[in-house]
Amino acid sequence: MPISGKDWVTMTDEDMVKLFKPTKCMTCGVTLHESTTGCRVVEGGCQCSDCYFKDFSEELDHHPIGIPRMHRGA
Repeated sequence: MPISGKDWVTMTDEDMVKLFKPTKCMTCGVTLHESTTGCRVVEGGCQCSDCYFKDFSEELDHHPIGIPRMHRGA
């Protein structure tokens, strides 16, 4: 549906949200903007960078990255 210049100027914020349907973080619900909040696509939807790295940090705590090494001696 095309929008005229007059309609654009008089459009309320609620109408803008309905028109553009912004993406929200599936964890915290914040509206995502690539430059400010980040937009990480994950299984099941999108997350802001804060939630993404919080979840990633928890995974690393449970499954640390390391190289198996042979220990010599006792």
